[in-house]
Amino acid sequence: MAKGDHIYCKMMMTGGMTYHHGIDYGDGAVIHYDGKIICRVSKKKFAKGEKIQVFQYEKCDIGLIFDF
Repeated sequence: MAKGDHIYCKMMMTGGMTYHHGIDYGDGAVIHYDGKIICRVSKKKFAKGEKIQVFQYEKCDIGLIFDF
């Protein structure tokens, strides 16, 4: 897992399981939408005990990579 990676984990909601997505901030934190606001939280808080996985894209357009 690296800074800027699109990450996700399982999340239970009313009506079943879904996936929660975020962006790895690179310092142990994740940027994600919590249902109210976009915020920065620890990976532990983001995952809530679930395994964090990295979303794999087939190819990357080098022109769309940003340094933040």
